[in-house]
Amino acid sequence: MPINKIKTITINQAGATDGQSLVWSSTNSQWQPGGGGGSYADSDVDTHLNTGTATANQVLSWNGSDYAWVADQTGSGGLANIVEDTSPQLGGDLDLLAKNIVGNGNIDINGHFHGTNIELETIEPTLQFKRLNNANVPAIKWLGQAGVEGANITFDGTNGNTNQLAFQTYDGSTLAERFRITYDGVKVTGTIEGASDAELKTSPIRIHSNTINTNTTVASSENAVSGGPVTIASGVTVTVSGDWTVV
Repeated sequence: MPINKIKTITINQAGATDGQSLVWSSTNSQWQPGGGGGSYADSDVDTHLNTGTATANQVLSWNGSDYAWVADQTGSGGLANIVEDTSPQLGGDLDLLAKNIVGNGNIDINGHFHGTNIELETIEPTLQFKRLNNANVPAIKWLGQAGVEGANITFDGTNGNTNQLAFQTYDGSTLAERFRITYDGVKVTGTIEGASDAELKTSPIRIHSNTINTNTTVASSENAVSGGPVTIASGVTVTVSGDWTVV
C-alpha cells in the first residue's frame, strides 16, 4: 500500500520531479520534496578522463577544488623521466652497469674520486686545481700498493714564499725534496745525471754541444766560456752584454 502522508505531509504531489528526494526543512519543520540528486553525464567524465593533457603514468588526483592529472607520487608508477625529479638523492651506490654519464655540466663532490683510467678529452684539455684557503699547500701524491706515499708534487706558496713547485720522492725511509721550481729558476738537491757536486767542482773536463740551438743572452754581470769551435744555428741569436770567451 502506498504511503501518501508522513504526519500530515503530502508525499504524492504533482510538484515533485524526477530525482528529487524527501529532505527535511528546518524552516517549515517538515519533510518535503527537494534537493535533486542530479546526474553525471558522459561530458562530465570526458572533462577529466578523456583529455589530451594527461601523459603516461599520471594519476587522477584531487587538488582541493577538482580532479586533475598529476605524476604518480605513490612510487608504483615511477617517474616517466628522471628530469621530473628536481632534487634526486641516492640511497646507495650507483652502478653504471658499464654505461657512461655524458653531457655538459660540472661534477661537484666532497670526498674521494676513484678511477682506473681518467681521461680528459676535449679541444684544449685543462686539469685545474683550486685551493679554497691560501694557507694550505695542495699536492699531487703517488701511493704504493700498501698505501705508502712514494712521491709528490706540492704547490708551495705559503708563509711569504713566491709560488713554487716542489718535487719529493721516498728514499725508503722518508720523503725528501729533490727538485724545486721557483719563480726565477730551479734548485736541485742530490745528484744531477750521474755527476755529483764534487765532480762538477773538480773534474777538469766539461763537455757541451758545439752548436747553440736556442737564443742565449750573457748579461752584463755575467761571464761565459765555451770550447770551440762553436756554431750558432740558423735563426738563433746570441746576445752578449758581459764577457764570452771561446777557447
